[in-house]
Amino acid sequence: MGFPARNAWASGVYPRSPVIDTIPPGAEAASPIHDRRTMTLPDVSVIIVSWNTRDLLRDCLESLRGIAGVPIEVFVVDNDSQDGSATMVASEFPGVRLIQNQENRGFARAVNQGLRFAHGRYRMLLNSDTRAPEGALGRLAAYLDAHPRAGACGPQLRHFDGTLQPTGRAFPTLLASMIAITPVPGWVRRATADRFERRDYAVTCEVDELCGAALMLRTEALTQIGLLDEDFFFFGEDVDLCWRLHDAGWSIGYVPEAVIEHGWGGSWRKTRERTSLMIQRAYVLLMRKHRPGFAAVAVTGLSFVLTLLKAVRRAIPAWIRGGSRAAMDSLRTHRDELYWLFAR
Repeated sequence: MGFPARNAWASGVYPRSPVIDTIPPGAEAASPIHDRRTMTLPDVSVIIVSWNTRDLLRDCLESLRGIAGVPIEVFVVDNDSQDGSATMVASEFPGVRLIQNQENRGFARAVNQGLRFAHGRYRMLLNSDTRAPEGALGRLAAYLDAHPRAGACGPQLRHFDGTLQPTGRAFPTLLASMIAITPVPGWVRRATADRFERRDYAVTCEVDELCGAALMLRTEALTQIGLLDEDFFFFGEDVDLCWRLHDAGWSIGYVPEAVIEHGWGGSWRKTRERTSLMIQRAYVLLMRKHRPGFAAVAVTGLSFVLTLLKAVRRAIPAWIRGGSRAAMDSLRTHRDELYWLFAR
């Protein structure tokens, strides 16, 4: 069966989705990643969201070419990249299903686009700045096969230079959330990291939540709890997803035998200012959803105060340079930020 034929959507067999499908007719058959002539159903559907990471995305897809023993299908959802990412995928990886958006829809919404078309028993979320060595996806799938109550599992993450990348955190507490959104010195974050991160990264175990850069999901569990929450534009959607899995009675497994390389921040490092806002919003939403009451009020209040202080700090030099009009323009920018931070 593989990918459904185009007339399957027209006949209503598969749900429609507001996407632009740029796959050339018949292109899937030539792909070493997914061959619809020989496969009936993929074990793993890989969903990759792309935003201006063409070269990293190429490396990621090349790593998937070498996957053996686990039938996979691959979706790339491109969020209006301006660096030729979509053209590269279409020309160099014709077997990959390319969904090309006309705007940056955010990570969670883009992932959901791919998930709605996927057919695999398991759904693998992969960042475009990852590389999957041979055997990694198979070991994750084997873990889910052996643990029927596991709703998700994730690999050991390593930087491209081979050094360990911490993953497997506890769900954020009030203190952890406040530290995360506050511009504190690095030593403060390091001093508190032991409280919120697991430290024995060589042992297979259950954890609260794992990084969404490489996360394999059981389709049955995803069907039960629903897709990613699109209120999270970028950051926090993986924590929320893991939290909802736990609330529904599913476990989450950390599988160090599976190793995936992660470049860390291939997209978001290009927009640091916007990134800090997205992190603030993510923690506000997480506290509202999962720790309502004092924690939610405290994190929301702190985020509000931090944004106001930033607005005043920038309005003063704007006033000195350009007078009251420039100061008001600066304040209006931060007014829009406040609305975006706290609107639901």
